[in-house]
Amino acid sequence: MLDGYADFYRDRLARGLPVDRPSCPYTEEFLADRRAVRDSMLRNPFEKFERKRFMYYSRDLGEVSHNHALLARMSDGDWERVRAQIRADLEDYYARV
Repeated sequence: MLDGYADFYRDRLARGLPVDRPSCPYTEEFLADRRAVRDSMLRNPFEKFERKRFMYYSRDLGEVSHNHALLARMSDGDWERVRAQIRADLEDYYARV
Protein backbone atom coordinates (compact mmCIF):
# COMPACT_ATOMS: atom_id res chain seq x y z
CA MET A 1 0.00 0.00 0.00
CA LEU A 2 2.82 2.38 0.89
CA ASP A 3 4.60 1.83 -2.42
CA GLY A 4 1.41 2.46 -4.40
CA TYR A 5 0.75 5.63 -2.44
CA ALA A 6 4.26 6.99 -3.07
CA ASP A 7 4.19 5.87 -6.72
CA PHE A 8 1.00 7.84 -7.31
CA TYR A 9 2.79 11.04 -6.30
CA ARG A 10 6.04 10.12 -8.07
CA ASP A 11 4.04 9.67 -11.28
CA ARG A 12 2.48 13.11 -10.90
CA LEU A 13 5.92 14.65 -10.32
CA ALA A 14 7.36 12.85 -13.35
CA ARG A 15 4.53 14.14 -15.56
CA GLY A 16 4.91 17.71 -14.28
CA LEU A 17 1.47 17.66 -12.65
CA PRO A 18 0.70 19.30 -9.33
CA VAL A 19 1.29 16.82 -6.52
CA ASP A 20 -0.98 18.62 -4.11
CA ARG A 21 -1.24 22.09 -2.65
CA PRO A 22 1.94 24.21 -2.95
CA SER A 23 2.77 23.60 0.72
CA CYS A 24 2.77 19.81 0.25
CA PRO A 25 6.18 18.30 1.10
CA TYR A 26 5.93 15.50 -1.50
CA THR A 27 9.17 15.92 -3.40
CA GLU A 28 11.30 13.10 -4.84
CA GLU A 29 13.48 13.31 -1.73
CA PHE A 30 10.50 13.14 0.63
CA LEU A 31 8.94 10.23 -1.28
CA ALA A 32 12.21 8.27 -0.96
CA ASP A 33 11.88 8.40 2.85
CA ARG A 34 9.55 5.47 3.59
CA ARG A 35 9.05 6.44 7.22
CA ALA A 36 8.05 10.00 6.34
CA VAL A 37 5.67 8.79 3.62
CA ARG A 38 4.15 6.19 5.97
CA ASP A 39 3.60 8.76 8.71
CA SER A 40 2.07 11.21 6.23
CA MET A 41 -0.21 8.55 4.74
CA LEU A 42 -1.39 7.45 8.18
CA ARG A 43 -2.28 11.04 9.11
CA ASN A 44 -4.15 11.75 5.90
CA PRO A 45 -5.97 10.09 4.13
CA PHE A 46 -5.78 6.85 6.14
CA GLU A 47 -6.87 8.45 9.41
CA LYS A 48 -10.25 9.26 7.87
CA PHE A 49 -10.85 5.59 6.98
CA GLU A 50 -9.70 4.48 10.40
CA ARG A 51 -11.95 6.99 12.15
CA LYS A 52 -14.91 5.53 10.25
CA ARG A 53 -13.72 2.03 11.25
CA PHE A 54 -13.34 0.84 7.66
CA MET A 55 -9.67 -0.01 8.19
CA TYR A 56 -7.22 -0.30 11.07
CA TYR A 57 -3.49 0.15 11.45
CA SER A 58 -1.57 -1.79 14.08
CA ARG A 59 1.52 0.23 14.95
CA ASP A 60 2.99 -2.71 16.88
CA LEU A 61 2.71 -5.04 13.89
CA GLY A 62 3.01 -2.46 11.14
CA GLU A 63 -0.05 -4.01 9.48
CA VAL A 64 -3.22 -2.62 7.95
CA SER A 65 -6.44 -4.61 8.12
CA HIS A 66 -9.96 -4.07 6.90
CA ASN A 67 -13.04 -4.18 9.07
CA HIS A 68 -13.86 -7.91 8.88
CA ALA A 69 -17.63 -7.45 9.04
CA LEU A 70 -17.54 -4.87 6.24
CA LEU A 71 -15.12 -6.91 4.12
CA ALA A 72 -17.33 -10.01 4.37
CA ARG A 73 -20.29 -8.05 2.99
CA MET A 74 -18.47 -6.47 0.03
CA SER A 75 -19.25 -7.86 -3.43
CA ASP A 76 -17.25 -7.31 -6.63
CA GLY A 77 -19.81 -4.68 -7.59
CA ASP A 78 -19.30 -2.91 -4.29
CA TRP A 79 -15.53 -2.77 -4.85
CA GLU A 80 -16.04 -1.39 -8.35
CA ARG A 81 -18.30 1.34 -6.96
CA VAL A 82 -15.63 2.17 -4.37
CA ARG A 83 -12.95 2.38 -7.11
CA ALA A 84 -15.21 4.56 -9.28
CA GLN A 85 -15.89 6.88 -6.33
CA ILE A 86 -12.17 7.14 -5.56
CA ARG A 87 -11.41 8.04 -9.19
CA ALA A 88 -14.19 10.64 -9.22
CA ASP A 89 -12.98 12.12 -5.92
CA LEU A 90 -9.40 12.34 -7.24
CA GLU A 91 -10.52 14.04 -10.45
CA ASP A 92 -12.60 16.51 -8.45
CA TYR A 93 -9.76 17.21 -6.01
CA TYR A 94 -7.14 17.81 -8.71
CA ALA A 95 -9.50 19.99 -10.71
CA ARG A 96 -9.37 22.37 -7.73
CA VAL A 97 -5.60 22.16 -7.01
